Amino acid sequence: SSGTMKIYDIFEITDSNTNVILNYSWTRSGDVLSLDITDFTGAVLIQLEVNEKTKAGSVVYTITGDKLYEMEWDAQGNGSWAYFGDEGEVLSEGEWTI
Repeated sequence: SSGTMKIYDIFEITDSNTNVILNYSWTRSGDVLSLDITDFTGAVLIQLEVNEKTKAGSVVYTITGDKLYEMEWDAQGNGSWAYFGDEGEVLSEGEWTI
């Protein structure tokens, strides 16, 4: 299954419906649910993937195609995160355990 949802700016309603401030789209493939969220500029993209059976997943946050943040976790809830610089280099990173 898949779908989309758009959030419009209620203060700037136009006949052309070009005032989308957030766009959500999702797909499901087997046990994996993927969700993409973009903002009105198209520059910000958040990608979430979760295995609904194991609960493992990841989130990637990009701006204008450059990865800024990334998080991954396993079925137990343990995971890692990283913050990236302008050249794609890791500026900061860490792990957590449950």
